[in-house]
Amino acid sequence: MSVDSVEQTTEDLVSENSAVETVKIRMVPSAQAQKETRWVVLLAVLTVFCCGLFIAMRWQHHEENEAEAWQIDAFTIFNSPEMGVFTSLQTAAQEIIDAHTLSEAQSWPEVKQLEDDYITPFVRDVAWEKHGRITWTLKDLRAEERHIAVYYGAPAGREVRGLFLLVLLHDHTKKQGNAAVGPTHAPYEIWYNANITRQIPDVITDQVLIAAGWKEVVSRSGDDEKKR
Repeated sequence: MSVDSVEQTTEDLVSENSAVETVKIRMVPSAQAQKETRWVVLLAVLTVFCCGLFIAMRWQHHEENEAEAWQIDAFTIFNSPEMGVFTSLQTAAQEIIDAHTLSEAQSWPEVKQLEDDYITPFVRDVAWEKHGRITWTLKDLRAEERHIAVYYGAPAGREVRGLFLLVLLHDHTKKQGNAAVGPTHAPYEIWYNANITRQIPDVITDQVLIAAGWKEVVSRSGDDEKKR
């Protein structure tokens, strides 16, 4: 092989190597990748929207469940013994209403009767000892269209810091034409007063109780709390 041929071959190889070195790789995104990106962005926007909607609904629910100025929330105010008295009164209220309904004279059961029937918080058992040793007094108020019973509880122990009132209201049957008119109020209410010197009110209305420092006890938990 001649010298000229060798030189020509070398030049061709150098040219080929230079051509290889100048090759550039270009990545072309697929249409599928673009679709996936759009779905990811859409999912992120949807997640943010759902979170914002959930927070707004929770805030609205919280505002709806706030107690009025003349009410107290049992689950945020009461200690354990007071909570025990409150829950016992809720159960006892229905038993007292049933006893009143079954009574021929439609009389409210005396405290002694409730003790004998082992109805808490009236019965003087171990729970009564732990829940302030409350002394209960019944005040029976009768009007033309309403029969009211007030069970007034004054604690002897420091476990309970205030007074309790269980107010039960029974409307005498009224009629408008041939239709009976049902009650327009709750069958019972539970009130609490931090001023332990207060006596049983002579008149039972919301206005009188509120003016004397009584607070209606509500349970934004209880049944509400189970749903919340």
